[in-house]
Amino acid sequence: MLSETDLRGYPAARQADTNKLRTWEVAGTSHVDAQSSIHFVELGKLNAGLPPGAPAAGSCDKPPYSQVPFHHVFAAAFDLMVKWIKTGTPPPSAPGIEFTSATPAAIRAR
Repeated sequence: MLSETDLRGYPAARQADTNKLRTWEVAGTSHVDAQSSIHFVELGKLNAGLPPGAPAAGSCDKPPYSQVPFHHVFAAAFDLMVKWIKTGTPPPSAPGIEFTSATPAAIRAR
C-alpha cells in the first residue's frame, strides 16, 4: 500500500508485482487519512493518561490529513491478503500512479 505522499519522492524505486508481492498505489492520499488520524489521536491521548474524548493538545479546526478514504483500500487489501494466504489466489494487480517526471515527481492528470 503506497499513498501518493509515500511514492512522490521515489517513483524510480518501484517494485513490480510478483507471485509474492502486490503493490497498490493510491492517488490523492496521504500517509494517514483523516479517518485513521482520529483513531491515532485517541490512542495517543489514552497513552498519555487522558480520558476518552479529552481535547488534543494543539487542536486545529482544519483537517490536516487527506480526505480520500485510504482506510477502505487498506481493508480491501487485508481481505485479499487473507484470501491469498488461505487459497493461494493473489490479489489483482493495479496500475501505478503515472508521473510526468521523476525529479521532481509530478503526477500526470487523467
